[in-house]
Amino acid sequence: MVKALANDGNVASATIPVDVVAPSAGLPQVSLVSPVDGAIGTVGAPVALAATAVDSDGRITSVEFAVSGEAIGTVQAFPYVVPWVPSAPGVYSVVATATDNAGNRVASAVATVTVN
Repeated sequence: MVKALANDGNVASATIPVDVVAPSAGLPQVSLVSPVDGAIGTVGAPVALAATAVDSDGRITSVEFAVSGEAIGTVQAFPYVVPWVPSAPGVYSVVATATDNAGNRVASAVATVTVN
């Protein structure tokens, strides 16, 4: 019930429906589990890009994997794994980005991979 007091001293009350919406409990969480930081790979040999992802107030809708800024693949259900076959030697950065049902996106820590 809401009560209002007018400047002239009159009081009025009314019942008004109110919707209370809890704030989002947070962003999704994502961890890159493969490859580990400092891993060494070989040109032409497949590397499994794998991550874990959770969302405390909803669900994970996708996990995207990128290598040195280039999208490698997106997975929409667990297990979050995509293959990557390095085509050239070098040092690469690997990251996983999780998206939840509210559209929130969070990136994992970066793993550096050296390919010989």
